[in-house]
Amino acid sequence: MDIDRITLNLRLNINLKKKLKIAIVGIGLMGSQHLRAISASKKAKLHSIVDVNKKSIIHAKRFKVPFYKTSDELIKNNKPDAVIVATPNQFHEKHTMSFLNAKIPVLLEKPISDDISKAKKNYLKLKKK
Repeated sequence: MDIDRITLNLRLNINLKKKLKIAIVGIGLMGSQHLRAISASKKAKLHSIVDVNKKSIIHAKRFKVPFYKTSDELIKNNKPDAVIVATPNQFHEKHTMSFLNAKIPVLLEKPISDDISKAKKNYLKLKKK
């Protein structure tokens, strides 16, 4: 996983000269990998963690970042520069669309959705924007 390359592309798009602040949604197996990559990056820093599992607050405390139970809570209180969605597949679409509608760039673990027709619908919707 090349977080530095991803952050460079985002930094060019939003013209940042400081570290990109990235939130992680879902601190399971993949979310933990992203957490390690961000903590090792020279171009990104962890903004916050979103997870329904209260046990994940341990990671937020360890990295001294805010912890949120929902995506909406994060969007409402403290928008990051970008978000990594690493939740179980059935929640990918919900989280991704809420962040994209809030104009926050998203790196989404595959698949886009657990329903191909919904994935196509949302892709077409976003393509129009």
